[in-house]
Amino acid sequence: MITNTPSLRWLAGLAVLSLFATSCSYFEIKEQSSSGDDVLAGADDDAADTTSTSDVTDNDGEQPTVVVPARPIDDGTGDVELDPAIWIDVDISLELIAEYEEPIAFESRSGTDDLYVAQKNGVIRRINRRYTSNGTERISTDTRVVLDLSEQVSTGEEQGLLDIEFSLDGRKLYVSYTDLNGDSVVVEYSIDRATRANVETARELLRVPQPNGNHNGGAIEIGDDGFLYIALGDGGGSGDPGGNGQDLSTALGSILRIDPFPVGEQPYGVPDGNPFLEQVGADERIWLYGVRNPWRFSFDSLTGDLWVADVGQNSFEEVTLLKASEEFGRGANLGWNAYEGFESFGSGVELANHIAPTYAYSHDQGRCSITGGHVYRGETLPLFNGVFFFGDYCTGEVFGLEYTSQGIVVRPLTIQLGREDLVSFGIDELGEMWVVQRSGAVSRVIPTPAEEDAG
Repeated sequence: MITNTPSLRWLAGLAVLSLFATSCSYFEIKEQSSSGDDVLAGADDDAADTTSTSDVTDNDGEQPTVVVPARPIDDGTGDVELDPAIWIDVDISLELIAEYEEPIAFESRSGTDDLYVAQKNGVIRRINRRYTSNGTERISTDTRVVLDLSEQVSTGEEQGLLDIEFSLDGRKLYVSYTDLNGDSVVVEYSIDRATRANVETARELLRVPQPNGNHNGGAIEIGDDGFLYIALGDGGGSGDPGGNGQDLSTALGSILRIDPFPVGEQPYGVPDGNPFLEQVGADERIWLYGVRNPWRFSFDSLTGDLWVADVGQNSFEEVTLLKASEEFGRGANLGWNAYEGFESFGSGVELANHIAPTYAYSHDQGRCSITGGHVYRGETLPLFNGVFFFGDYCTGEVFGLEYTSQGIVVRPLTIQLGREDLVSFGIDELGEMWVVQRSGAVSRVIPTPAEEDAG
């Protein structure tokens, strides 16, 4: 099991100190309250409304940069110096590519340039993308449906079709949704080289009962190891009343890892490297635990690092980087419900094996629900190579986070969406960043076009 190393504890402490010390109030740490809950769509139905209108700039009207040192670098004056983050002043925009009814997730597929969009109502659609011999991109939307699960999914605020994923070879489609009973379900379909899933091949891999209609999580990812990772929230209700986040006997409040190929009569296998295989009473599928409602996690396509964005209770939103060099979170305890952000929560029980978040921001200025999140690895925005994109659902802000050997740089980007609209990010086969909006837009992140000469 991964334990909290001195370096990680140092990072956690410096994160809080740096946020208190910063001259701007953009990510000011606030007094933590254990009452209430989120507002949302990626947050909760049982929430108190904390989304009063507020500015998205500091008092000077500027977009401030928050720097969180990962370790002290003292030049003798007491000042901490950091390498410049050259991307922080780059203007970027969204290029609208397609519009659908309440899209919820975006995915690319190995072996094709096509792109796939999941709608919350259970429908999956395809964006047809081709390149001519001279490299010109041609995009069109396919009117045919890839898969229609609309009669199988529940329709609550935090329910429905939640995510899609493809196998490494692109021949299997995995879907994650809540069924008509509100339970979390993951199903595999064959798609081969066709553009529509074969409904006759449906094979249920996983079914987890949900005690409430919120905190379903539902994100799924295939790792470079070919295994399927599945995020599940804590089961809902304010404050994790069932204590699922710290309970290894339940799949709730965890990210699971399974081998999606059948083993005997079982629909999946449990990989040998799973951390709790030998622990009596523990769910052997658990890869990491202590999450509340992970609204998207992803693997860096270059490094294999795992990034987890976890929706907080009423005070903090979290980003946790679990590096591939440290087994990308194997057995990690991210702390919920003993911690929210860097603060103790509820009983305040101190956890010996707690992995603190890499970065956390407060619910200041109307922020209330994080939307993760991918690391950019494309060519269109070369200065953003290695920058993690994430945002806040309630304010529509989009941020960049860069983790360097000297520290963490967090910066609001020049993309501003509407309130309660940002539901997902995506990466295509070229490493380019995409943004999904609940209001319907599926867009690609591009450099802001230069203004044409009016003369």
